[in-house]
Amino acid sequence: MFYCSATASRSPKPATAAALDRLIADELRYRGLSIDDVYTHQELAPTACPGRYVQAYMNQSRSRRGSLANA
Repeated sequence: MFYCSATASRSPKPATAAALDRLIADELRYRGLSIDDVYTHQELAPTACPGRYVQAYMNQSRSRRGSLANA
Protein backbone atom coordinates (compact mmCIF):
# COMPACT_ATOMS: atom_id res chain seq x y z
CA MET A 1 0.00 0.00 0.00
CA PHE A 2 1.14 3.53 -0.61
CA TYR A 3 0.44 6.86 1.02
CA CYS A 4 3.09 9.56 0.79
CA SER A 5 2.97 13.10 1.99
CA ALA A 6 6.64 13.94 2.36
CA THR A 7 5.91 17.54 1.44
CA ALA A 8 2.80 17.96 3.59
CA SER A 9 2.87 20.94 5.92
CA ARG A 10 0.37 19.59 8.45
CA SER A 11 -1.09 16.42 9.89
CA PRO A 12 -3.58 14.45 7.80
CA LYS A 13 -7.19 15.58 8.15
CA PRO A 14 -9.25 13.35 10.47
CA ALA A 15 -11.26 11.91 7.56
CA THR A 16 -8.05 11.09 5.67
CA ALA A 17 -6.48 9.47 8.73
CA ALA A 18 -9.64 7.43 9.39
CA ALA A 19 -9.76 6.27 5.76
CA LEU A 20 -6.08 5.27 5.93
CA ASP A 21 -6.72 3.30 9.13
CA ARG A 22 -9.71 1.53 7.56
CA LEU A 23 -7.73 0.66 4.44
CA ILE A 24 -4.81 -0.73 6.44
CA ALA A 25 -7.11 -2.65 8.83
CA ASP A 26 -9.02 -4.16 5.89
CA GLU A 27 -5.78 -5.20 4.19
CA LEU A 28 -4.45 -6.74 7.41
CA ARG A 29 -7.61 -8.82 7.82
CA TYR A 30 -7.68 -9.80 4.14
CA ARG A 31 -4.04 -10.89 4.15
CA GLY A 32 -4.08 -12.45 7.62
CA LEU A 33 -1.40 -10.09 8.92
CA SER A 34 -1.00 -8.23 12.20
CA ILE A 35 -0.22 -4.65 13.14
CA ASP A 36 3.41 -5.78 13.59
CA ASP A 37 3.55 -6.21 9.81
CA VAL A 38 2.84 -2.52 9.10
CA TYR A 39 5.86 -0.35 8.32
CA THR A 40 6.35 3.00 6.67
CA HIS A 41 8.94 3.60 3.96
CA GLN A 42 10.98 5.65 6.43
CA GLU A 43 11.28 2.64 8.74
CA LEU A 44 12.64 0.42 5.97
CA ALA A 45 14.98 2.72 4.08
CA PRO A 46 16.32 6.25 4.33
CA THR A 47 13.60 8.37 2.72
CA ALA A 48 11.42 11.39 3.47
CA CYS A 49 8.27 9.39 2.80
CA PRO A 50 5.73 9.32 4.39
CA GLY A 51 6.69 12.71 5.81
CA ARG A 52 6.99 13.74 9.43
CA TYR A 53 3.28 14.26 10.01
CA VAL A 54 2.11 10.95 8.58
CA GLN A 55 5.04 9.18 10.27
CA ALA A 56 3.99 10.65 13.61
CA TYR A 57 0.37 9.67 12.92
CA MET A 58 1.37 6.10 12.03
CA ASN A 59 3.47 5.82 15.19
CA GLN A 60 0.47 6.90 17.25
CA SER A 61 -2.03 4.79 15.33
CA ARG A 62 0.05 1.63 15.74
CA SER A 63 0.70 2.23 19.44
CA ARG A 64 -1.08 0.18 22.07
CA ARG A 65 -3.93 2.69 22.37
CA GLY A 66 -3.95 3.73 18.71
CA SER A 67 -6.81 3.19 16.31
CA LEU A 68 -5.00 0.60 14.18
CA ALA A 69 -3.86 -1.40 17.19
CA ASN A 70 -7.49 -1.69 18.23
CA ALA A 71 -8.97 -2.36 14.78
